[in-house]
Amino acid sequence: MNNISSISDFMTQLRLASCRNEYIRQSGDISSRDMSFDDRLELIFLAEINDRATRRVRRLLSEASLKISAAPEDFEFSTSRSITKSTFSEIMSLSFIANHHNLAITGPCGVGKTFLACCVGTQGARLNYKVKYLRCSSLIEQISTSRLDGTYRSFVSKLFKTDLLIIDAWGLSPITVNGSRELLEIIDDRCDTKSTIISSQLPIELWHSAIEDKTAADAIIDRFANSAIEVCLTGESMRRKKRVGIKEKED
Repeated sequence: MNNISSISDFMTQLRLASCRNEYIRQSGDISSRDMSFDDRLELIFLAEINDRATRRVRRLLSEASLKISAAPEDFEFSTSRSITKSTFSEIMSLSFIANHHNLAITGPCGVGKTFLACCVGTQGARLNYKVKYLRCSSLIEQISTSRLDGTYRSFVSKLFKTDLLIIDAWGLSPITVNGSRELLEIIDDRCDTKSTIISSQLPIELWHSAIEDKTAADAIIDRFANSAIEVCLTGESMRRKKRVGIKEKED
């Protein structure tokens, strides 16, 4: 067995697939022979490190279950949407997660609230944060179901371990008494320890009206808003703009 084959086999046994691929590439690349041993070894290890980082981000994004495949570099700026590049950059720095603060994204239907929330979620995964996306109605339903099937503690534990919980479509329909109490437990557990994004058509000052249990409403808003940044998007529906653009192209 020659050296190339044996070293390749050793890397396979150690489950260093990317190291192995880079080593084999170098072995067949004449230009690599002019490189020092240290430089070649650095490239071999970097290949493994980069591949593992990529796989980790893919896994975190898969677990996040984001509604939209959205990345910060895909965000479209418009003066009518009332978000500046500096504000966007500050949000994408994710300092609010590091400080265990929250983010409220509000504005009318179609202005890109979910897209912005998913951009933050993608950035979170890239920076090794555990992220989870859920519509508000789905979150309440899953909590209720977990109580019935005996998995409540496990479900809530997973939510607590999530660095960034995205709750979308908050207040789209009235939040029932039971639903508001379920949400209060989640928000209370995460208060000052984890970060939550809430996306809603309603500004924070109107959330109270969408929650049937007013005592729970007071507690939820107090715990969430106490350390929340609110980004209010404005303007025309992005969906409508896209439909008009398609129609103009067809015409």
